[in-house]
Amino acid sequence: MPTPTPSTTQQTAARSDSVARPTILFWVEQDAYGEYAQYAADLARAWEPDAQISVWLGHKTSPCNFGNIPTRTKLRFQYRASFFLARHLRAARPDILILIGVRAAWHGVRIAKKAGVKKVLYIALSDLIYRDRTLLRVARNYLVLHTILRKVDRVVVPANGSRYQFLLREWIPESNFHLLPKMFDPDSVPPPQTPSPFPSRPQEPPPTCRVVYAGPFNARARLDWLLRAWAFVEEKDLGAHLTIVGTGPREAELHALHKRLALRHCDIISPEHPLIHYVAAADLVAMTNLYELHSRLPLMAMGCGKPFVAMEADGIRISAHDSGGGILTPLSDVPAISEALAALIQDPAQRAQLGASGRSHIARFEPDAFRHRARPLLQSLIVGGAAP
Repeated sequence: MPTPTPSTTQQTAARSDSVARPTILFWVEQDAYGEYAQYAADLARAWEPDAQISVWLGHKTSPCNFGNIPTRTKLRFQYRASFFLARHLRAARPDILILIGVRAAWHGVRIAKKAGVKKVLYIALSDLIYRDRTLLRVARNYLVLHTILRKVDRVVVPANGSRYQFLLREWIPESNFHLLPKMFDPDSVPPPQTPSPFPSRPQEPPPTCRVVYAGPFNARARLDWLLRAWAFVEEKDLGAHLTIVGTGPREAELHALHKRLALRHCDIISPEHPLIHYVAAADLVAMTNLYELHSRLPLMAMGCGKPFVAMEADGIRISAHDSGGGILTPLSDVPAISEALAALIQDPAQRAQLGASGRSHIARFEPDAFRHRARPLLQSLIVGGAAP
């Protein structure tokens, strides 16, 4: 008996379903603090109703909740692995390839078209263009990023600073950029009855104001500025306490500076709980980051209803500007940071007002708002044309 031929209606429906639900592969490089995987998980979940999604994670990528989306750990992103990665990509043959991380993108853009991938999107979360200053590394970054951006169909940036950097170099048409800030999940906020994560000190009276920094100890955090600002605060004898929570390559330097400044009401600790637990238990959040590709710390502060003091650095503006949730000081102005901290430590009413304003502002970064921004981007990849 001859095999029945599908009707024209069935063929059209099948094609429509293929267009409506494209196959998408996220290729996510490992990074030091799990930001790449977290961003990938947020975007994948936002697109999950409209696409068939799978994820390749780099070796030793930080654990992240991708829900029901299948994930696999692939070979390290090294040159000698390109042949095997190309073979895997050719077998997967997604309609859309999402690349997160410079190494992943460097390999991905070179093999995507040969593997039959129709559209390639690069999510620019790397801070190489800010961080590296030696001539050799600057030249390397220029060539690598130039190659990546010339070969992809879209570029997603979490903050305008990256877009400015790329536009200045004319690496990609302006219409192919999409600004998609990082998401804040309100479910991550611990309930009010959660025990305090701070070490107990029965021999000391409770502080009048608990000030917290929670994040990486790296060069861009410029925690030396925060410690120097806190030395001025301690001179005012306000009864406040600063806790710096995190890990990173600058930890030994921070402890040395802490000792040199002889700070009495400040400690530096490693996290034993999620960082947002420390933010939720604080009275005031402080950060002195030199730059950020959209910082999560102001989002955590606003989500927990806590006021913040931060420098007006790139990447912080997009989450904190016009939020009413805190005070932004000039970049690198240590006395201004100290004055802002001291003013809020002494004014609980203003802290409460700023915390309430921040809590109302955070809605624009919550999942519904993130999905609202992300879905037009997916549609532009499916049908072609400029990014929205």
